[in-house]
Order: sequence, then structure tokens, then C-alpha cells
Amino acid sequence: IAQGVAVEFGRALIDLDDDGTQVTAHFADGGSAQADLLIGCDGIASRTRRLVFPEAPAPVYTGVVGHGGFVRTANVAPTRGFMHMTYGRHSFFGHITAHDGTVWWFDSMARAAAPERHAPRTTDGEALLEAHRDEPEPIGTILRAVTQPVDQFPIFDMPSLPAWHRGRVCLLGDAAHATSPHAGQGASLAMEDALVLASCLRGAPDLQTGFAAYETRRRARVERLVREARRNGERKFPSNALARAVRDLLMPLFLRLGARSLRAVYDWRMEPEGEALPAGRSASLQPAHGRAG
Repeated sequence: IAQGVAVEFGRALIDLDDDGTQVTAHFADGGSAQADLLIGCDGIASRTRRLVFPEAPAPVYTGVVGHGGFVRTANVAPTRGFMHMTYGRHSFFGHITAHDGTVWWFDSMARAAAPERHAPRTTDGEALLEAHRDEPEPIGTILRAVTQPVDQFPIFDMPSLPAWHRGRVCLLGDAAHATSPHAGQGASLAMEDALVLASCLRGAPDLQTGFAAYETRRRARVERLVREARRNGERKFPSNALARAVRDLLMPLFLRLGARSLRAVYDWRMEPEGEALPAGRSASLQPAHGRAG
């Protein structure tokens, strides 16, 4: 908005026309918009993806359902800015507590089948407390403070798509490569995509060259992280007591090794051409002609 970009809400995309020179988006309210290109960044249930790639695979349920919310309680100590996470017997639980007693919490629970599309999508506090009855404190204290129904979110990710662009339309973020939340990289990957796509388009002689460069530079990284996130989710829910005991015994080692392996994830940087730099190096994006934008 500050850059003069118009933002409109409440306009549902229903169809696209790409005539080779412009793309037209048609909306449910009867209106339309034309542009030289269209970037579909409309999430895992992307309407853009379904219109442009009707043959593309559908999102896949990962076997995990999540809940989360905010509560206020004086009975949970502040966490000093740190997220506390618990690998429980039946769930994975995280919380962070502010000094005023506000607690942001979430959980992940294994469930063989996703809730039916039209089934109730909320869970009350009593049901959550029962599901976590064997877990250590302060999980019970937090959930006893829940006074309203809590939304449940079946977690899906995206299989590899054959392509991220077609004609004058290109996919970005979850629309192209939705990941489960177990690596904490969903929003980060979308922002990286936006930077790389902008850089590739700026230096390309035409749209197809720019789109292809963007996909080439991003695909390996994002698909590796989608796979790693799914594996991380599966490790949270061992199938039996012995597997849980082994997990808990080896967890300190896994955390130390994991911290080192994640440097390549969190140290990602980009050169002006859109190439990723090796971990540990940094570079800033410079606008064309070297002028500050």
C-alpha cells in the first residue's frame, strides 16, 4: 500500500483467460482485471493452481491435526521470549508466555484420517484436556484456561508439481509447494520466492525466461524442506512406548545435530541475480543501476 499498490479484499477468483499477451482474472462479483502477468500466491487450496494446472496433484493429508490459540492465566510462568516445546506421549505441544500472563499455545496430534470436510471443525477445552491428560504441566494448566471452542486444522502438504508456471501465470509460496509446519519455514519460503521471482523477472528478456529461472533456482530448496518438514512431523509421534523411549533418549543428540544442519536453512541469502549464497555469507539485494529504492 505504501508503494502505491492497490489492495482489494473480498474478490474471489473464479476463472482466468490468458491470450498470450495479457491475462484476465474473472471474479465472483462479476468484475475482472487485466495484467501482463498473474502471480498465484493464494495458498495450499490455490484456485489459481486448479485453473492453470487442472492435472496437478491435490494436497496430501499428513496424518496430523493441529489446534492453537491464546489464553490468559496467572499460573504459567513467563518464558522470557522462548518457545517451550514438549514431546508428549500422544502429542507435540508448544507455548510461549508473556509477562502479562498471555499464553500463545499450539499442539499437533496424530490422527489417521482427516476430519470430514463438513464435520465440526472445532474442539472444546474439555476434549483437548482429555486428549492431553497424561502430558506434563503446564499443558493441563493452559488447556484448563481455554473457555471457547478451538479450531482444528488438518495439516496437508503439496506433492511435487510438474511445473510452477504456464503462459503468463506463475505460482508462488504454498500455491506451488505447501509445506507442513514442522520445519517452521512456510512463510519464510514464500517471502524467499517473492524476492527471487522479482529478481529473475527484472533481469529476464521475457516472462518465460524469468519464470523458468525462478523455478530452477527455488525448486530443489523448497522441495527438500517440504520432505524434511514431513519427516519432522512423523518423528513427533512414535508408534509405541519403546520408540518413544528411544526418541527421548536420543533427543539431546538430535537437537545438537539438527541445530548444525539447520544453518543452511536459516542462513539462506540471495545475490541480486537470485542465486542462493552458501551458508554464512550475506549479501543485500541492490536495485537496478545500484540506486536505493
